[in-house]
Amino acid sequence: MNAHVDFATLDVGYDIPAVPGMDEADIQTPCLILDLDALERKVRALRDLRAEAGDELGTVVHERLLAGEDPWDFMQELPTVDELVVLTLRAELIHADNDRRPTAEVDYRMLRQIALAYPALSTTVWSMLDADRTERRTA
Repeated sequence: MNAHVDFATLDVGYDIPAVPGMDEADIQTPCLILDLDALERKVRALRDLRAEAGDELGTVVHERLLAGEDPWDFMQELPTVDELVVLTLRAELIHADNDRRPTAEVDYRMLRQIALAYPALSTTVWSMLDADRTERRTA
């Protein structure tokens, strides 16, 4: 996968749609263009969000165990790490909107926006949208 590619031997428009550094106007379409720096930032951000969510869930489990609760009774109530990440991102969007409680339509759009911004969370977002809208899972 990390093999060196000799672009000089490839014909743009036939073998490949573009070469690195090529002007956008000269790229043969259709072509998927990625901003690797932005992609790497998103990957790092999601990794950090998942780590924080894992720590938070660990703390919740620890506190409930110290309170004498049986893990068989409460573990199914807790969100998954990815669900907690989605809920955190949703809370940030609500906060950015002056902490206004979203309508069902706005909530749907916010969750869809999260799925588009973090494709790795898409399955989680759509499963949360499919769940009963009146049921809210919280830690």
